[in-house]
Amino acid sequence: MVVNAVLPFLYAWGEVLEDAGYIGVAHALYDRFPMLSVNEVTREMAEQLLPVEWRIVVSNARRQQGLLHLSALLKGAY
Repeated sequence: MVVNAVLPFLYAWGEVLEDAGYIGVAHALYDRFPMLSVNEVTREMAEQLLPVEWRIVVSNARRQQGLLHLSALLKGAY
């Protein structure tokens, strides 16, 4: 919920207020937010895109969101 709702809201609120502080905090938290539980989509995308020894780089929520985004792009969801 934090990654999908709270941080985007914080970022958008910073945009509305034209306050770089809110935007910076949203970015900083997103960069540091720990990895969420692995799900079928992130596991599948990591297996398809990354060699075994590179899969460790998917170590935070931001990188997991990247895998979800790539999955949606490949399925034509955008």
